[in-house]
Amino acid sequence: MNILNVFQILLFSLGSVGVALGLYWYYRQHSPLAIAIVTTASVFAMFLGNMLPYLWLTTSGISAPARVVEVDCRQGEKHHIRYQFSVGTTIVNELGSDGYGNPTCEAIKAGDSGLVTYIPSEPSVHVWGNASEYLGERLAGLLLVLVCVPIFSYAGVRKRVG
Repeated sequence: MNILNVFQILLFSLGSVGVALGLYWYYRQHSPLAIAIVTTASVFAMFLGNMLPYLWLTTSGISAPARVVEVDCRQGEKHHIRYQFSVGTTIVNELGSDGYGNPTCEAIKAGDSGLVTYIPSEPSVHVWGNASEYLGERLAGLLLVLVCVPIFSYAGVRKRVG
């Protein structure tokens, strides 16, 4: 277990405790503003725990070529690319989604080369493609959470509590 996993577990635990506290306060009819703040902070902690690998990869990751092993482009399903790359004597086999700086599923086939971003000291922390694109997508989701959760939780609690 690396330090990244410790921080993720800590943030998910804090987030879960915060959500439980928010629910307890909700049933005890505490201040709607306090419930909205605790709920938002808790969901933020959980999102941040999910974003940690992408932050680490964006700041400390390096890009390397990876070989496409298998492609699954079924219509109506999420496209999957099975890829393989090596770091020293370690060979990593993984499954990723198309895009993120790599060709689309329809444009790539087994045997082709693609890009993978990984942490040199911890190759198990990696993504298929460009880590900055993953991070950008996660930040957009975080922005949505930071805007919507406070508004909806405050409005919903205020309506119930009065």
